[in-house]
Amino acid sequence: MAHLGKHKRYPMASRQRRQQGTAWVRLTLDRQGRVVSHHLERGCGVEALDREATELVIRAQPLPAIPAEMGLEQMELVLPVEFSLR
Repeated sequence: MAHLGKHKRYPMASRQRRQQGTAWVRLTLDRQGRVVSHHLERGCGVEALDREATELVIRAQPLPAIPAEMGLEQMELVLPVEFSLR
């Protein structure tokens, strides 16, 4: 999550309209941390924020690699992407 946070952008129009929410993105990573597939699992109801959540996982590549001791070739995750003006 910290890695994604470094790449997250709050859309200016959403910021100006004080739009907030949490979008959930389902993604599959390969062992090197590359995104194999991704889609919006559950949107927050604000199109610009939902779009940014899905674009974020591509922009942030590669994500941290899957630890070797897990012995996995791929890993599926559902991650929350929170947009908050607090």
